[in-house]
Amino acid sequence: MGKSVNPDLAKARSQATFDPANLTNYLYGGPEKLRRKRYLPAFVFKELCTEMSLTDLCLIFLGLLTHVSDYLGLTLSIENMAAKEYKEEGFKSTDDMSREEAYEESMRRAVYTNKRVLQLNLQDQEEQYYFREIFVPGANPFALHYVMFKDAINTQGTEDQIQKWLPLAETYAVTGTYAQTELGHGTFLRGLETTAEYDVQREEFILNTPTITSSKFWPGALGKTANVAILNAKLITKGRNCGMQSFWVPLRHLETHQPLPGITVGDIGPKFGYHTSDNGFLQLNRVRIPRENMLMRYSKVLQDGTFVPPENDRLVYVPMTQFRFVVIGRSGWTLAKAVTVATRYSAVRRQSEITPGGGEVQILDFQTQQHKLFTQIASAYAMIIAAKAAKDLYDSAFSKMEKGNLEDLPMLHALTSSMKAFNTWEMATGVEQCRMACGGHGYLLASGIPQMYTDMVSACTYEGENTVMCLQAARFLNKCQEAANKGERLPQLTRFLQTSRLNISSSLDQDVDLNDIIAAYEFRAATVISEANARLNAGLAMGKSQSEAWNYASQLLVKAALAFSHWFTVRALIENMRGAGFDNSTETLLLQLAKLYALDGMLRYSGDFRKVG
Repeated sequence: MGKSVNPDLAKARSQATFDPANLTNYLYGGPEKLRRKRYLPAFVFKELCTEMSLTDLCLIFLGLLTHVSDYLGLTLSIENMAAKEYKEEGFKSTDDMSREEAYEESMRRAVYTNKRVLQLNLQDQEEQYYFREIFVPGANPFALHYVMFKDAINTQGTEDQIQKWLPLAETYAVTGTYAQTELGHGTFLRGLETTAEYDVQREEFILNTPTITSSKFWPGALGKTANVAILNAKLITKGRNCGMQSFWVPLRHLETHQPLPGITVGDIGPKFGYHTSDNGFLQLNRVRIPRENMLMRYSKVLQDGTFVPPENDRLVYVPMTQFRFVVIGRSGWTLAKAVTVATRYSAVRRQSEITPGGGEVQILDFQTQQHKLFTQIASAYAMIIAAKAAKDLYDSAFSKMEKGNLEDLPMLHALTSSMKAFNTWEMATGVEQCRMACGGHGYLLASGIPQMYTDMVSACTYEGENTVMCLQAARFLNKCQEAANKGERLPQLTRFLQTSRLNISSSLDQDVDLNDIIAAYEFRAATVISEANARLNAGLAMGKSQSEAWNYASQLLVKAALAFSHWFTVRALIENMRGAGFDNSTETLLLQLAKLYALDGMLRYSGDFRKVG
């Protein structure tokens, strides 16, 4: 294999001062999980070579080329065989297909993998994801079915509803989507216009989209794929608006796949990215569903129309919170793929001279290129590790929520909201930096980076537009600051608002102490949150209404949410690197990486750090 690796790349790898296996095992959850992750691609290719056509094999191989950094377990012989056959036969990738053809090809692959996941009895969600991504490296038409549709059933349904509906979803007897966003409203959930009015005589809900702006718009799989939706609508019973609730709504006939009576549904058309995803629209004209089709784990409508509210209104948003963890995690891994491509390119691309007459050098030798890439490598690790730390917090809190303890729910909502914004913005900027670091070649679709960008940059908007997410998190942070001002007890993640002090023992021209770095970020976050709170109170003191004062302070409030997430990320990165049990050489290197990430952030936000001393 060594002879087939570019000499410059092989040389760069040989200069490593640590064992990459230790780090890889950590990132993927241990040797056994890593073994399984590497086994699945090899298994797939072996299966493809014996069971699928040459066309299928080559098309899937081309899909892998754009994500090759994630599939280190592939054997070179299989890679060479696929590339050789592709060259001989001249097959085209989905990049050269029309949108309709690309969707159909993606659907065909997705259906095949769905069958194989069931046949192979792959239970672990991560393994399912790895397996599917090999076949469908772009947007999977079933993406919302896998995550939000099934998660909504699991988290919002009663035990009877879960037993009734989840097996249908697991076996693809139904294909689902999650229909929340409307043409006129997205993140502002209270503004949703779709209604579900309870008819007490027939014990049914009547679903309506009474205006053009109330049309469901954007849900993935809605355009063509799904025949059922978990749909969010304003519940109206006994003449009272009871807020947003979730409903199981059949959309298409299970045999003919034709829209059911009262249903108007279709594809919204081409988008900036996600060309193989059928994002759709939906209009409902007095569509009736039985009372039992409301997901009633937390909220209920009794036979006589009495509404029984949840103990906490935010429980309705649990599926969205869960999916935000997916977005938070994928942001880091997307940047990791992009910077892997850019770093490998920089190691093998030679251009210009550093010393006149010395010959062209690897562009990775230029300090400007190193700065572009090394900071993004550090950022990718920081986001991946912080996402894992946030998910661990959520898993711990969710087990308490299952038992009725909801005290951590506002904190988790704020954390996922702010980190969703922070990570996706950092990812979008970072991937674009990686593209530019590859020069003109980064503009080629063959580099893989353009698809990463166009597909994932949408995460800055879906599941909560980022500015709105920051402001939602800021409401929680502002309440915590008000409580801190009064000396009241604070939630776990915001206790630094009462304890943070400026007590830094080192400076940037020294070997900066890691604890000082965490303290500096903590103090910056506490200061910005306090400033936002003071601005809000100043607006109120000027006679502004609460909503006017909130708008008056909104820029600082967004900044406060991002400073909070930045602190959480820096702390998670440093503490996890110190506590992961690495050997000395690996830990030393990773702590250097953590310092690089933190100090780069200090330089980018030097005004904040100078202001707080």
